[in-house]
Amino acid sequence: AYACLYVNNQNPKLSDKRVRRAIAHAINVDEIIKTVYNGYGERIAVPLLPSFSYYDKSLKPVEFDIQKAKDLLAEAGWKDSNNNGTVDKNINGELTELNLTCTVSAASETGKSTLLLAQGTLKQAGINLEIVPKEFTVIMDDVRKD
Repeated sequence: AYACLYVNNQNPKLSDKRVRRAIAHAINVDEIIKTVYNGYGERIAVPLLPSFSYYDKSLKPVEFDIQKAKDLLAEAGWKDSNNNGTVDKNINGELTELNLTCTVSAASETGKSTLLLAQGTLKQAGINLEIVPKEFTVIMDDVRKD
């Protein structure tokens, strides 16, 4: 099994690859493995199991680095102009906070625990994450609508 975070590239807040890369740098995957999965896990760089013959072992996972996340956000034009702890940017003439919503299965305690840890480290980078638990069937309906 593997856990991953899906990102909507169509969202104007997430359309810049530097923002998506910043998110990756701002999530402490090693801490999640240690805390949520009791150390039973392995970081991977792509959504393939390392046991597959075509898994490229030379690819390295993104390192946890809050400063790098902040730097990438700044490069992409995100700054905390109103000093509220969340970076913001003018998008289409409107000041937009980097508030993100992540849906998780209401039945998944590991998913909720994972997102709570991610929420804390993302906040350090200036990204606000709202966690929204939903029933899995509702999540799948939402995915099909988009």
